[in-house]
Amino acid sequence: MRFYGMSDQALFEMPARRFWLLHRSIDRIAAEETVRSAQVAAAAQNGESFTQFVADLRTQMGDVVKIDRAAKAMTAELDRQGLATLKALKPVGSSVSMEV
Repeated sequence: MRFYGMSDQALFEMPARRFWLLHRSIDRIAAEETVRSAQVAAAAQNGESFTQFVADLRTQMGDVVKIDRAAKAMTAELDRQGLATLKALKPVGSSVSMEV
């Protein structure tokens, strides 16, 4: 299913009910993307409209990360023991240890 980026093997292993559910969603998702493209094209014609469009998109996205500006600067501390443990692991299917 090209639309979802699935391989033929994944498609054949999928239950028929899920396949038809995904198939019915293709037109809806494609229409949604087309409307979004039309909105972008229309908003690009007017600076104020574009500003409002971007604000609406940011509202739809929601907060991905909230940063407390009043908090002290974040400090990163290396986990040296964890790093040493990861370095000691062998790659899958290999008998050679990873040296960095």
